[in-house]
Amino acid sequence: MSFEDLENSIKNAVKRFKSLEGKVKIVSHNDCDGICSASIMLKALKREDRIFSLKFVTVLSDEALKEISECDEPIIFITDLGSSNIESINKYLKNKQVFILDHHQISSIEELNNITHINPFLFELDGKDISGSGVTYLFTKYLNEENIENAYIAVTGAIADIQERNGFDGLNKIILEDALPKIEIKKGLRIFGYTSKPIHKVLMQSYDPFIPEVSGNELGAIKFLEQNDIKYRDKDKFRTISDLDENELKKLIEAIIISRLNTEKNPEDVIGNIYLVNNEEGIFSNLQEITSIINACGRLDKYFTGVGVLLNNKKSRKEALTIWDEYKQELIKSLEWIYSNKDKFTETDKIIIINVKNNIKENIISPISSLISRSIYYNKMLFILGYTKENKIKVSSRYRGNNEVNLKEILENVTNEYKLNLGGHKNAAGCILDIKDEERFISDLLNYFK
Repeated sequence: MSFEDLENSIKNAVKRFKSLEGKVKIVSHNDCDGICSASIMLKALKREDRIFSLKFVTVLSDEALKEISECDEPIIFITDLGSSNIESINKYLKNKQVFILDHHQISSIEELNNITHINPFLFELDGKDISGSGVTYLFTKYLNEENIENAYIAVTGAIADIQERNGFDGLNKIILEDALPKIEIKKGLRIFGYTSKPIHKVLMQSYDPFIPEVSGNELGAIKFLEQNDIKYRDKDKFRTISDLDENELKKLIEAIIISRLNTEKNPEDVIGNIYLVNNEEGIFSNLQEITSIINACGRLDKYFTGVGVLLNNKKSRKEALTIWDEYKQELIKSLEWIYSNKDKFTETDKIIIINVKNNIKENIISPISSLISRSIYYNKMLFILGYTKENKIKVSSRYRGNNEVNLKEILENVTNEYKLNLGGHKNAAGCILDIKDEERFISDLLNYFK
């Protein structure tokens, strides 16, 4: 199978949608990729003059599906999730016309009359080379060619899903080509606040990359700059990274890399492609920074503010910057807890289990998993457990090693006797457990790898 097969499937799905009448409900994941997916879809539906509503969910639980089943919209678009919940969707949404636009691993390939399922895995294509927003974008592209203007939002979603690896592969590469009139690509220092904030503030607030003794420490950031002979102010004006000359920038990059040598697998990954949006200024001219801001909105339950950012709403963008500052503080505080409590981890030759209990907020667990897996635990499977507000256990797993490991399948095997919601990819998966299963899960996980 090939992209041509996927393309034909999307065209057939578009044809089916055009044959349907009635209001539409968009149900999307609440992370950055999901918010990008929803934004692409709502812009496309608005162009078609379709009436729609929008709902965000963390997981497509039975409770969520039951609520969706009671809505008055006859057409449901599920974006950036759904492929792991085919049986439940069929159970609760039999009376709806459902379109699943996803890139996660699939629980069932059964063909159902009321469900149109678009997913690269159905065509033997890799779900790591296209995001949920990318799949959604391709659907809208064939719905109306004018929607090509939103390709850059799909690129944003792919960056958020860590699919940018010094460039894009596969389906993402095709989408990037559509986006190039809107964006340009440069090499640069991969750090938030490049043009908009004082250098010492940028370093102090940096969590990706995490800079030991600098991230979360303003005095440490100032000392770091002074030790490397980089002025952080010019008379009465604080300098930004964009104010540095070529020699100063080189010194800053080298100093950051050296400071990360003992904690990171790839300390030099502070350098990479920078994706810039034409006709935008400051923070909102950089897709990586937009990604961080929208992800913060999702993690702090401000999903519609994230949508507003992508719709160029000035009020939403102002609010999003405040949300982003709050989110950064939570991330840095969480990273500091991780780095200070390594003695509490359970470690074998293959896995690391970090049970944070209530020391890290539940909406921070997933991004912390991604950050940690890219640094000190890059060569082992990482499982982070934490308590939720509903008195459940959230499990987030990550792995950056070889492609033979499939975390979603591992979680399915370990928990095959549990009743839970589970989803994800080969290298990033998660589930929600009953709190009574906390110790049982840790034991089962350790036994699985004996």
